[in-house]
Amino acid sequence: MELSNRICIILSIFQFISSHDDTIFPFVKSNFPFYILPFLKLDSSLKENQNLKLSTLGVLGALIKSKNPEVIDFFMDFEVVISILKIIESGCEISKLVANCIIQKILNEDKPLDYFCRNEEILSMVFLIIY
Repeated sequence: MELSNRICIILSIFQFISSHDDTIFPFVKSNFPFYILPFLKLDSSLKENQNLKLSTLGVLGALIKSKNPEVIDFFMDFEVVISILKIIESGCEISKLVANCIIQKILNEDKPLDYFCRNEEILSMVFLIIY
């Protein structure tokens, strides 16, 4: 539990980094957000894992608020989208809410929306999970 709390604190720092205009682009350019994606795949039955998932979603939520095209491109990665959609499908209520907000923000951008509509697998998964 102590290790989980420490990781959540570190993820909070990354959330701060990803919400600042001067640091967001280098943060995404370093591909660091891909290193936190495995936290989204943890078993939700443990409270510690739920906290890690929620903290990771907080970082992703801070990233998607940017209108920077390079940051938006990060969210067009198949693994990122699938990880977020799986949270909507089977996460705890608060994680589902945050994941839904992230997907909504992604779909509000023209480039990702066009990409999703052209990718039959992602589009069908979005429809199956959201509807």
